[in-house]
Amino acid sequence: MHEASNLVLERRFSSAIAEVHAKLLTGPWQVSILTTPQLRRYRNRGFQHGWRLVIPHGEGTLDFDVLVTEHFPHQPPRISLATLQRFLVWPHVEEDGVLCLLSSEATINSARPGEVTLSLLQDALQLVLESEIGNNQQDFRNEFTTYWGRKCPEQCIPVWSLLSPDQESRLIPFWSGKEFCLIGESTEQLEHWLNNATKKRISGSREYRQGILLPLPQLPCPKDFPKNGRDLIACIEQSNAKHLIESIHQEGLEGYLAVLAGKTPTGTAFGGVIARVQEKLRYPAERRGGSIIDGFRPGKAPKEVVQSQIKSSLSISLTTVERADALWIHGRGSDPKVKTLQSSTIAILGCGSIGSHLAFLLAEAGVGKLVLCDPEPLKWANVGRHALASDSVGTSKAKSLATTLKNSYPSSVGFDGYCKTWEGLASSMPEKLLTCDLLIAATGNWTTEASLNAWRKTADFRQPLLYCWAEAFAAAGHAIAIFPDDGCLQCGFSPLGLPKLSVTSWSEKTILQEAGCDTSFQPYGPIALSHIVSLAAELALDCLLGSVCESTERIWCGNKRLAKDNGGTWSEEWKSLVGDREQGSFTQELPWVPDKNCLECSFI
Repeated sequence: MHEASNLVLERRFSSAIAEVHAKLLTGPWQVSILTTPQLRRYRNRGFQHGWRLVIPHGEGTLDFDVLVTEHFPHQPPRISLATLQRFLVWPHVEEDGVLCLLSSEATINSARPGEVTLSLLQDALQLVLESEIGNNQQDFRNEFTTYWGRKCPEQCIPVWSLLSPDQESRLIPFWSGKEFCLIGESTEQLEHWLNNATKKRISGSREYRQGILLPLPQLPCPKDFPKNGRDLIACIEQSNAKHLIESIHQEGLEGYLAVLAGKTPTGTAFGGVIARVQEKLRYPAERRGGSIIDGFRPGKAPKEVVQSQIKSSLSISLTTVERADALWIHGRGSDPKVKTLQSSTIAILGCGSIGSHLAFLLAEAGVGKLVLCDPEPLKWANVGRHALASDSVGTSKAKSLATTLKNSYPSSVGFDGYCKTWEGLASSMPEKLLTCDLLIAATGNWTTEASLNAWRKTADFRQPLLYCWAEAFAAAGHAIAIFPDDGCLQCGFSPLGLPKLSVTSWSEKTILQEAGCDTSFQPYGPIALSHIVSLAAELALDCLLGSVCESTERIWCGNKRLAKDNGGTWSEEWKSLVGDREQGSFTQELPWVPDKNCLECSFI
């Protein structure tokens, strides 16, 4: 079977090669097939076949190579400048001359390889024409981080940025480790990030140094990237930051980090410059070797002389700067909702199979602060459907979850775990709950959640409270957001905690028991559960962002087969509500209607 499949692919490849060759012979150029030595020029590209085109161009010729891999025609051909060296001179030209004509998301018609090739050749010719007259230099600026990175040394230490993407020159602190540098708005911000990050990545001391942010009116093209100290000083003067760099030099620093910043159509881009003073500024009385400011007593050298000597004594190297701030991580700087989420606080009461995955989703979505509460340790029986893994067995679910989330999202405002019941947390640290924008109950225990329902009124908690749980085998799930003065949890339940509306009906008991006391559990798997977690997470975000402002229930009805295979069916109440949607796999939204006879609501 494998050999037959390879034979089909080989025939398809040969047919496509023949079609392209025939098309190329019809063009206004000379065509020759590339030799093996010519193909070797493109190392690590995997090109299996190619053609050299010599095209009349102006008063001379232009040579293109058309190149294909073994995955052709499903993978598009590449066009290369065969004899011209235009890397970082023209945009969209790689180191070996191959042109970037299609984005990685582009699709092609693999059934028409000849037409695809001719179309790409037209694009290549257009790129050359625009490059020759300089019409596309702005492309360098629009894709600044890519071209800046190509000029950086291969072994440069990357810079990770927590900076706000605004346009104001200022001094910035940075921390330098063995694997990366970290820059931010304050030493407190850097300390917070480093404390959250995994210890493996933060080798080195916690010494913070001064750098400088240089917002430029226009990002430079590669030909204008700084090459020496004088070029860097010119960038500093261009960003009106001369006074800042003078203060750094007056501190006697031997080197510093300068970060160039500028606007692109897709947000702020950064480039790093590591500047080092080749010889420390020493005065004759103190030096053992030559001084770069001879003839002046200590502190008496004019500023102009100092700056001139600094310009000539600086050596620089470029380095990459990658944004690691929350606005970039959660939405690439293009999602306006992230600012609201970052300033929001959610408490998750119950960090089991639903609560733990819910915490991960909300943190990943950009919620800045989570209060995680659960009194139990993680057990081996939990691992198969819990967000934590086996390395957390025996530890507090809530505390380990908080630590893991801090490691994953070190720029978060704060993830705190408490190995307590929610009642214990409310008693010992009530402010942890009362200052939240949303409380989520994911305990799956009626007694616990009925108690929380009663507390809400006595504590005068005026924010929404979200309850979520799974029905048997996670064949269905519920997420209910209840707003103040708009009903309560008890309105939808019997006095014994039975929901007035269930999706499923079971002929036999669905709760199973381990070989121990008080070790019952609901049998369901992580895939079925994922729909319910997403249901609750989406409703939580809608509450925070103001999309839902009144008490609402959302119900996930899973695939009918899941209930049927485990001995269940849809309840009569559910069937009368949703009609002929027997197959399931949908979400139903309902208003959470207050019950005028609810005893809990009647208490003052």
